[in-house]
Amino acid sequence: MSTPFAIHPLKIKTGQKFFQTQNCLYSNQIEQLPPQQMGADRCAFVAAGEQRLPAVYCRDQLMAVRFLPRRWSEAFQAQSISAATLADFICADLLELRRRKQRLTPAAGEAFRWVHGDADGLPGIVVDDYSSIVVLQSGSPLGDFLLEFIVAALLKATDKPIFERSSGQIRALEKLPERTRWIREPQRDSAANIPDSVQTEIAGLRMSFRPLRCQKTGLFLDQKENLELFKSMAARLEAKSMLDLCSYVGAWSCAGAAAGMSEFTLVDQDKDALATAGKNINANTPSQQVPAVTALHGDLFEILAKLNKEKQSFSAVVADPPAFTKSAKHVAEAKRAYQRLTKLASKLVGAGGIYVACSCSRHIGEEDFYEIVSAALDSDDWCYLGRGRQSPDHTVLAADKQSLYLKVLFFER
Repeated sequence: MSTPFAIHPLKIKTGQKFFQTQNCLYSNQIEQLPPQQMGADRCAFVAAGEQRLPAVYCRDQLMAVRFLPRRWSEAFQAQSISAATLADFICADLLELRRRKQRLTPAAGEAFRWVHGDADGLPGIVVDDYSSIVVLQSGSPLGDFLLEFIVAALLKATDKPIFERSSGQIRALEKLPERTRWIREPQRDSAANIPDSVQTEIAGLRMSFRPLRCQKTGLFLDQKENLELFKSMAARLEAKSMLDLCSYVGAWSCAGAAAGMSEFTLVDQDKDALATAGKNINANTPSQQVPAVTALHGDLFEILAKLNKEKQSFSAVVADPPAFTKSAKHVAEAKRAYQRLTKLASKLVGAGGIYVACSCSRHIGEEDFYEIVSAALDSDDWCYLGRGRQSPDHTVLAADKQSLYLKVLFFER
């Protein structure tokens, strides 16, 4: 990693406004770099505008320029930068981010989001710390371009095992190959076997997941505060049963178990995740109770239709689906999907019960989501209890509303 990397000056087109609070420039705002200045990945380090602000550039993306931390500016006044310098910069940033994120984490040893992409100055990169291991994810060509420097910095910033899980829908949309690997292996429990499951804590709940079979980086840490809120609501309302839609490994059900619930119906398309969810529910159930867990594997809407036909009723229903849209052009159909989900799911909530509606579709705003859900509730006997938020370790830039993607609404019948 001793080869220096060129820093190319990048011009902003005449007449284009640029604000210091921006974290990106679009391809139509800049003078494109010629292909010969880039490698096969068509990415490069650039010094943008007259101020030569540090950034990375990708010729193939609409958001063509993503800014790096402004404190790197002095180094980007030069014509090149070494890999070692980049790794040192990133390592220093990682140590400061960890210090800041741990202050936002309620309990020592709880899992937390260490790096949250552009909002933390490292575009395309996510790093989650699960106490026993660190999981890294790259979701874009720019993330892959930065990856060797991120890895070198992580190896210096932590002595924990490091696993990369760069996979899923975002990489598919970017036409990037999936990549899952141990960067630093954990201690083996025998000469040949690496531990299959990771145990951690989130919102006071004992949770496990399988790195080789998980979604995203393992758990959805952005829901930490909402799990706490649901747990307290369920306990106060003495809820006994719940329907957990798109349950994955059962975090919402675990919160229900910790609140005293005893009956759980989980719906997901991942059989392996449903099996893990059952174990997680047992781990969070008071020792004197034996939870009743029903796992339903299959299509969400087909199962909801069947449960409605059977006139099932639950003390709480949580709908936490994957994003129904990844782009602005599909917002209309995403709204219809949220409406359909709400109409079917809310019918299954008994009197005095709770309905929790979640959306991680960043192209649907918070007020729009409230209007979609409230208008689609199955009757007029609902009270709005309040809303949740993404946990503060998922950094939200004040000048970038797109950073605020998670919406969680609580209703009572």
